[in-house]
Amino acid sequence: MNEEVRIKLNQQFHIQETLIKAAFLFLTIYFCFSLTGIGNQSPLFKVILLLGLVCEFAAFIFNREIDLLHIVKYIPIILLIMCPIIYYMFFVKPVCDYDYILLFSIVFIVLAGKVKAESLIKIAFYTKLAICTMTIALNKLGVIESTYLYRDGIVRESIGFNHPNSLALITLILTIEYMYLYFQRTNVIQFTVLAAVNYYIYLVTLSRTSFYCALLIIVLFVLARYTTLLQKRFTQALMISSLVVLAIIAIYLPYAYSVNSEFMTEMDYLLSNRLFMGNFYLETYGISLFGTPILQRIPYEYASGWVQILLIDSAFIRIIIQFGVIVFLLCGIWVLYRSIRMAKCGYLLELSIVLVIFAYSLFESYTYNIFVFSVTLLLFANEGKQLLAPVKIDNENQSIEYVTESEQ
Repeated sequence: MNEEVRIKLNQQFHIQETLIKAAFLFLTIYFCFSLTGIGNQSPLFKVILLLGLVCEFAAFIFNREIDLLHIVKYIPIILLIMCPIIYYMFFVKPVCDYDYILLFSIVFIVLAGKVKAESLIKIAFYTKLAICTMTIALNKLGVIESTYLYRDGIVRESIGFNHPNSLALITLILTIEYMYLYFQRTNVIQFTVLAAVNYYIYLVTLSRTSFYCALLIIVLFVLARYTTLLQKRFTQALMISSLVVLAIIAIYLPYAYSVNSEFMTEMDYLLSNRLFMGNFYLETYGISLFGTPILQRIPYEYASGWVQILLIDSAFIRIIIQFGVIVFLLCGIWVLYRSIRMAKCGYLLELSIVLVIFAYSLFESYTYNIFVFSVTLLLFANEGKQLLAPVKIDNENQSIEYVTESEQ
């Protein structure tokens, strides 16, 4: 390849990379605003969504180095998601809500190609930080109202977000993104501040899932920063096997739920009615090979006359009902394969994040939306932060500096 051709290809890649980053920025803004009291239903946000999709398409046009193998390996799952949607939309026409988020995420991953996941996560971090700061500021100025909920007589507040859980979710994601991006700069004080911020948000929102996941990821990153525990094969095997256990639990508990079981009813109470709601959706729509579109919210009237809005919180239950057993298994196999590869390559920060993604997916469904839960991109990245021996011991700060292959 002569110099002129190489320069031209580099320029085209730069244009494609810029378009992908612009698309990711627009789509992150669109989906993250849906979590706030502002919402994303105004014409302005429809324009932002359109800009994101246009940038994606333009990036595809400017991509002169299309990796056919990269595209081909994603085609089956894209077709498995698209074909049932097309079938139900044009032939069956049920009363339902179509979920395009997983499709959006996978298509973007295909088009992103060689763009580094870390650069996209950095865009997501600063975008979400700006949206979060603006939302809280507008709430304190009285422009956006808070949502107030009650649990066991305790008030839960959203501070301008559309739900207390949304504020806790954004705090969790910002915590993960910050620690991942600036891992080598983090110290005990920063870890403590992050834990304190998450605890404060927990006191305001009472969102247990986000708080416990935040504590888990902070502990894992502290272990990575100050010990070599995560480098031990036993620890890695435990983390990978935990992914399988979490997936089984996520499906089994709602499937086996029964109001006649005291254990199940107690578990359901602790999990904020998630077992009952998951069981209701499983019995209503069933499990099929190719999935069934569902109503995202269903009013349910109890014998007492009280009406509750039911929905699926678990990402596992959503995927297996909406997209079918085949897509569910393909996703599971891919995550397991990538996790094993991460362990072998020393990408232990990424493996820790995958574990937290699965723990969060047990109770919430945002993890397969890469424009909200951007760290899910790490499951498809070709690079990572290698935590491999040999290491440099920083005696002054009592921390470990990991040497990557490029530094050896």
